[in-house]
Amino acid sequence: MSSEIPTGENDFAEVALRVLKDQSQEAVAEYIKATQSLLRDRPTNPVDAVFFFGRSWGDAKKEELFRLAVDYIKTDMARYIIIPGTEGETYGGNIPQVANPGMTLWTSRLVGMGVPSDRIIPSDKGYNTKAEGDAFLVKCKEEGWTSGVAIANEHQILRATLGLCKTINDEDLQFNIYSDASRTNNWHGLVRGSQGAELKPRSAHILDEFMRVQKYQEKGDLASYEKLYSYLERRGSN
Repeated sequence: MSSEIPTGENDFAEVALRVLKDQSQEAVAEYIKATQSLLRDRPTNPVDAVFFFGRSWGDAKKEELFRLAVDYIKTDMARYIIIPGTEGETYGGNIPQVANPGMTLWTSRLVGMGVPSDRIIPSDKGYNTKAEGDAFLVKCKEEGWTSGVAIANEHQILRATLGLCKTINDEDLQFNIYSDASRTNNWHGLVRGSQGAELKPRSAHILDEFMRVQKYQEKGDLASYEKLYSYLERRGSN
């Protein structure tokens, strides 16, 4: 991407405005507003579980989100980390380490960073963000847990949370979900996006996420912004 893209922390809105300059500015403003509301939504009291979504193979090598998940455990802000129950699988295929490295690597890495293995819980398999989120919520229902924090990169947290909000609303779950994101992104760094398919600067993935949110909201797979804000208001803050 252009050298105009900032490289510091806490600059999601500035980066998004530059990357999305050719899109509908009304839609961009809504996207940034919703994302920023989630970036301010981290829990202030302990939750039952961290929702650790699958990482593409290239992005899984980076430490930011692993460190964030570990911090929740080490500071007793979460009791458990839930990871997807996939094992080096990709959607529609069986080639290891194509879309993601799988729960064995994630577990090993989290344990190596200081998380007790009995505090890392696999969910059922999920081959995309929405399915992973649904599997996390199923695991929480099974365990009787009522709160969690979804963690993701800044540009991905909105789609992940909109999926969770959709299921919570549709199933009328009494569940408090919060959101948190890594704030140490290198927007110029090369990473892989959805399904590990495309390697390009992290900032370029903002456009992909923006388009996915619009597409999946139109299909009804994600909550609308209005439903998200209504849920956050109803849930309140802890």
